[in-house]
Amino acid sequence: MKKTAKCFLCLMSIAVFSACTNENESLVTDDGTGIPMKLLAQMLPIQTRATVDNVWNGNEQISVSDGNKAVTYRITDANGSMQVVDADNPLYWASALEAQEVKAWYPATANNVEPTTWSVEQDQSTMSAFQASDMLYVSTEVALQGNKTLPLEHVTAKVIVNLKGDGSNEEALENAIVTIENTLLNATVSDGSLTAVQETPQTMIPYTIMPPISDNLLSYQMLMVPQSIEGKTFIKIQTASDTYVYQPKVGDATFQGGYKYIYNITVGKPGIAVEVIKSNNQWGNDGEEKVNLESIPAI
Repeated sequence: MKKTAKCFLCLMSIAVFSACTNENESLVTDDGTGIPMKLLAQMLPIQTRATVDNVWNGNEQISVSDGNKAVTYRITDANGSMQVVDADNPLYWASALEAQEVKAWYPATANNVEPTTWSVEQDQSTMSAFQASDMLYVSTEVALQGNKTLPLEHVTAKVIVNLKGDGSNEEALENAIVTIENTLLNATVSDGSLTAVQETPQTMIPYTIMPPISDNLLSYQMLMVPQSIEGKTFIKIQTASDTYVYQPKVGDATFQGGYKYIYNITVGKPGIAVEVIKSNNQWGNDGEEKVNLESIPAI
């Protein structure tokens, strides 16, 4: 009986070893390469695409790296399906069972080198400039028999400015010029996180949202690198007869990558009232925190 049991255990060991070997061998195809990765790019719902409903347009290019090699993939449909640009040079699955870490970023870079710097456009008054300021990044695990989705996240902060009149000045306010002051445009990138480069602050021109959000008279949006602005002018509103400026208090203009910040401004006499709303989650998720409502006189 003991001899029979030993033989049975030996056969079991051989079977297990063979199964493992076959599992690995199954990754090598007839041409001696392997099984190419098929991945899906998922983007959080944040409305930065030209379609305005936050879906991929198709033909966007994304860089994907498995740590040893980086290649370019192209988005092929609104669902984020991906196809390698160079069919002869895809990424391959390293294991049939184990997950492996990949990084991905949009837009794709030259030679798929992971970016170390990022800049937003100073003038974002056009949709193309607004989009060009958007960077997506993800580091995640994928598996041949498991998750194949790349949940890309935005690394810039989104700022929205809404304007209302007081019931008597809407006509004058319709022609107002709104600028975003004392902002930093450039950042370094490390593992998908942006750090603003301390340099001479600039004046930015936001994108006009049409139609305006909700019942606002005017709405603007822009993308910014993470930074903090306090004790100096942040939002400037110029009408034919008056200039209004908003200087945020500590914490009211501290921007984190991937989060949304809303400034609801009512313009009237003697000045403006500002309500600050910070998102508690990544763009596109519910959850907002009203911070303050303060009145600021006109200059």
